Parts: sequence; C-alpha cells; structure tokens
Amino acid sequence: MLYSAGLLPGVFALPAGWGDIFIGATAPFVARKLTDLAHRRTFLLWQILGSLDLVMAVTLGTTSRLITPHAVQTGVMTVLPMSLIPTFAVPLLLILHIVCIAQALQWKREAYLHIGNEVSVVS
Repeated sequence: MLYSAGLLPGVFALPAGWGDIFIGATAPFVARKLTDLAHRRTFLLWQILGSLDLVMAVTLGTTSRLITPHAVQTGVMTVLPMSLIPTFAVPLLLILHIVCIAQALQWKREAYLHIGNEVSVVS
C-alpha cells in the first residue's frame, strides 16, 4: 500500500510484500502438515524461507538507496508507527523462526505419535 501511495520504492516494497504474502498464505498448509511428523522437512523449509524473506526485506530496505538512487526512499520506515516493523517485528519474527528451526531439529517421532491420532479424531 505504501508503494502504491508513492511512499516506498518498488525495489524494496514489492519483493518484501510478496514474500510476506507468500509466507503468510502458506502458513495454514504448513501447520496442517505438522500433524504428521514425517513432514518435518516441509516445516523446516518453510521456516528457512520465512527467515530468508525477512533478511531479504531488510537487505533491500537498507540498500534500495544504492540500487535506485533517484527513486522514492525508505524514510517512511524510520518514523512511528512504521519504524516498529524493522526495529521490533522483524527481529522478533526472525528469533521465532530460529527457535522453531532449533526445536524442529530435536523432534523425535516416537515422542509425538499420539498427536496425529488426536488431530484425526478432532477433525
């Protein structure tokens, strides 16, 4: 929306926005896969893609001035409330992705065999 209003450069806003939409739209499907721990790789891949989306957005946000020096800049991201995204939301989400990856790497299939049965009964 800020790109369409001319407040953010497209080189930053479009890839970051589409990446966020992709990760958010696929979240329910990845959550459904968690009912079967055989899909741990799918979960890990999704977490890595989410982390890469955040890193890519920060990288493009900080280098957009170098990529397109005469275009609209990312100054709007330095004032409230938009400044909360790069200073609070992005670090928090990156930490959550890292925690999820670390926990998923420690999953033991035998310890969670009952989860699939409970979810099947409920749904």
